[in-house]
Amino acid sequence: MCQTLGWLSRVHFSWGHNEEALENAEEALKMAELVGDGYLLANLLQYAARPAQLLNQIEDALKYFERSLLIYERQNIPLGVAQVLEGFGYLYLQQRNFRAAQTAYNAAMQAYVRLRPLPNAQPLPHVQHGEVRCSSNLEKLKEKGQGNDTGFVIPEFYLTMAQIEQIEYL
Repeated sequence: MCQTLGWLSRVHFSWGHNEEALENAEEALKMAELVGDGYLLANLLQYAARPAQLLNQIEDALKYFERSLLIYERQNIPLGVAQVLEGFGYLYLQQRNFRAAQTAYNAAMQAYVRLRPLPNAQPLPHVQHGEVRCSSNLEKLKEKGQGNDTGFVIPEFYLTMAQIEQIEYL
């Protein structure tokens, strides 16, 4: 049941129904606490952080992200770590805390790079897209010092259905 609520949260989020997304994610979190599945709990915490952030509930979003990051680190789930760090970067961008965003994106970029299977091998799509987004946002942060603070790349997991349909993948 908590997985179903988690997916329902993602559906609401993709439609831009952030209140419903957060409500479903929080209900799923209550159930996941009882189940004791750390991976599920960490994912659901991310599902709750995203709509909380877009609803400007920044303190709650930070708490969800922090807790998710701790679980992913404890359970050695490097893709989850990279995605949460990228989420922190996006949250800090939204808050115009560019120094913290740069720190988060640097950490996320390093985490994505560590996920490459071999030094010269092609990374998995999620990893490759994460690297590209973080790299692009780090470049934009450098340009920000020159007066340009537009054109940041939004993590895919923040996109609505309409935005997803317009993506041109690598």
